[in-house]
Amino acid sequence: MKPLRYFKLIVTVFLIVSMLNQICFAENDSKSYSDLLKEAIRKAGMYRSGFKLLSQVPVMGRDWEGTAPPEYIRFVDGLDEKEAVPFLLYVIKNGPDWPTDEFKGYNSRLAPHIARCYAVLCLASTNDSQAYPVLTDLLQNGAYLVDPNIGDEIKKKYDIRKYAAAGLGILADGRAVDLLVTVLDDMNPEVKYQSMFALAKIKDTRAIEPILNASEKYEVDQFSLHSCMKKLTKTKISLAEGFHDKRASISPDFPELGEMKLSEEPYKKIWQHWFKIGKNWTQEKFEEKYGKYTKEKRNHPKHETAIRYERRRIATLGVAALPLIIKKIEQGETDLIPLVSELTDNQINENADVSDVLIWWQTNKNRWTIPFPEPNNVKKSVNSQKIRDD
Repeated sequence: MKPLRYFKLIVTVFLIVSMLNQICFAENDSKSYSDLLKEAIRKAGMYRSGFKLLSQVPVMGRDWEGTAPPEYIRFVDGLDEKEAVPFLLYVIKNGPDWPTDEFKGYNSRLAPHIARCYAVLCLASTNDSQAYPVLTDLLQNGAYLVDPNIGDEIKKKYDIRKYAAAGLGILADGRAVDLLVTVLDDMNPEVKYQSMFALAKIKDTRAIEPILNASEKYEVDQFSLHSCMKKLTKTKISLAEGFHDKRASISPDFPELGEMKLSEEPYKKIWQHWFKIGKNWTQEKFEEKYGKYTKEKRNHPKHETAIRYERRRIATLGVAALPLIIKKIEQGETDLIPLVSELTDNQINENADVSDVLIWWQTNKNRWTIPFPEPNNVKKSVNSQKIRDD
């Protein structure tokens, strides 16, 4: 019997030691996460007039490029892993568990809230299933959660809802579209901007009209609008060179708009105009570009570089051209499949079969078809508009 008792005792001791090790490791991890957060806040400080103030922390940009969260959406390295989720949820709900004198002076009041802002972005970057409900709740009910003695501009800049909106953009979860659209009417422009960028990142064409309506109804920076619309539609439209100085400029794509000065917010005009005539304009431009592509293939079948160039020019029409491209693929133009992959950020593989593309389109076309308004009195042809203007 003694060997059995010794064995049970050894097993019991082993289990106790294992549990103690797990507790110690958990405490060390928690402490490590806390230290990472403190370090990030300290590094983000800057000196002005002899007082150490916090700048825009985390850094929030207005231009979404690339598929990964860009550098200016600054979460903390090491806090974007699944193991950090319990710590992040605690910080978001309760604030960091730090001594009151951890940060001196002005920062002592603002730093705990900045920690929450970081935690929101870090939680989104973990892509954990708990992130979505937390972020949507914050966006709806987050208020400011800042010391009431801090000025209104600081409150506006560090509105936790702004970071929740950015976090939903990092998640790129289509369920958030309706909520983000409602926030486009928010009185805080910081919240409005980040909701626009999040919608651009999610890429659901239902957001196009609300974004344009918001830009018309409220004071929205035209360059932010331009960035969002480019990201959302993948349409390449521009102004002629020299626009950024004080001279007037013309849009090569929409010359019928005439000369526009920077003070006239031309990018707003261009995107509003594009949405009004986009269905017919895209059809006309598609026929033109597709014609050049097929002509190059027919006349110079060995000029692969030139053929690829003409094919890629079709993609400059953006997501609006997807229905037209799909129709050509259905008719046997399999060389256009890579364009579908490009325009949808690889939702379909560029080497997919025609049947796979068509099945995917039937399932997802509502999300990827731009809801252009009916033309009504809009001219059906860009050329006819030019003739009228002449």
